[in-house]
Amino acid sequence: MSSDPHDLLAAYALDALDDDERDRFERHLADCEDCSEQLALLREPVAALAYAAEGPVPRKELRDRIIESARAEPRAAVIKLPRRNWALGAVAGVAAAAAALAIGLGLWANSLSNSLDHERSTKSALDRILTENATAKPLIGANGSLIVNRNGRAAIIVCGLADAPSEDL
Repeated sequence: MSSDPHDLLAAYALDALDDDERDRFERHLADCEDCSEQLALLREPVAALAYAAEGPVPRKELRDRIIESARAEPRAAVIKLPRRNWALGAVAGVAAAAAALAIGLGLWANSLSNSLDHERSTKSALDRILTENATAKPLIGANGSLIVNRNGRAAIIVCGLADAPSEDL
């Protein structure tokens, strides 16, 4: 065991220390900014080791000896794991509800944005017609106007329709 806690950094990052060494290094880590920074730099490469390529396949004789030894071992006792804490399930449920709400709000905002884009393009087209020396004629039987410019382009503006037009038109 090394007397300098800085020598334990790599082994700590790989989770290769015994309990005493880990406790000693964690006490040191709480006060050492350099070790904290180096440990942060090691997190990504250490995580990448989990996805590293597999080693060579052992020779058949070695594999057979390992399997034979494992079969000769007495069966291990089944260890009961503690029951899942209901609070963890509640937190997961809240997180799922928050995610669903965020997705719903995003879809709603997108719908509003599309509607606003349509309104803006319609207003822009109407503004182009109106700026080209247009004349407005009131509609008979509806609250609105027929706007015609000198180039023959027209727009109908109707407000306050009681019913939507039927498909029979």
